[in-house]
This record gives sequence, C-alpha cells and structure tokens, in this order.
Amino acid sequence: MIAVSRGVKTIHVEEVIPFVIESSFGILRIMYSIWEHNFRMRTRNAMRTYFALPSVVAPYKCSILPLSDHPDFSPLVTILREKLKKDDVFHHVSNSSESIGRRYTRSDEMSIPFAITIDFDSLKKPFSVTLRERDTMEQIRVPLDQIVP
Repeated sequence: MIAVSRGVKTIHVEEVIPFVIESSFGILRIMYSIWEHNFRMRTRNAMRTYFALPSVVAPYKCSILPLSDHPDFSPLVTILREKLKKDDVFHHVSNSSESIGRRYTRSDEMSIPFAITIDFDSLKKPFSVTLRERDTMEQIRVPLDQIVP
C-alpha cells in the first residue's frame, strides 16, 4: 500500500541566468509580414495580384515601358533613363515583346508604383508619355519635361 513519511530533503539548485538573448524573429519573418500586409488582389479579377508597397520602400520607383521595340522609341527611352538616373530614381526598363497589359501586370507584381509608357503619341512634339499609377490603374498624359524636371 501507500506509506506516507515525513522528512527533510536537501535540494541543491544551480541558477543560470542566460546572457544570450535569442529573438523569436528574424529578417525573413519581418519581410514576410510586410509582403503579407501589402498583398492585394484586383477587385474585378482575383487572378491579378500585386504588392502595394509604398513608393518610399518600393525597390523600383517607376518602370519605363515602350509600346514596342520600334527604333523610334529608343531616343525617348534613353532620354528618360538618363533623367531618372541623374536624379537617382531607381527604375526598370521593360523591352519585352509582351502586350502592354502583361507588362503592366508584371510591374504591379514587382510593386513598382508608377509605369511610364512610351507610345506613338509620345513621338509627336512636344514629347509626352502616359503615366500609370499602380493602385488605382489610372493613366494620365504628361509632358516628358514634367516626369523628371
């Protein structure tokens, strides 16, 4: 059966105070939470997803999208690249042969806040380009001189 006895027992305790603090988060966890917080789906098409990073932290500030690989667009692309580079604006140039809609989608997925489209109307003087905003998808026509003063 069970026997109960009363006694004194000496317990030796060694207290250890840790001097290394290991955090429970790292850069990947922080980045994942930023990506998840800024992940968006278009209301009309759930298959069109994008990251809505604020332009302050977006890796590229704008993308330059010539409508095609037409040789007449090259001088405008060069002028625009040089102006953006001179003002330290990180930009992406897409010379792919995909449709402009797919290139807009690709820019949105890369979290590029603005897309500058060079089309055949851009070749008429005074030179102008189409400026598209990522989140609202609104487009306006802007003189080339106003893109980067």
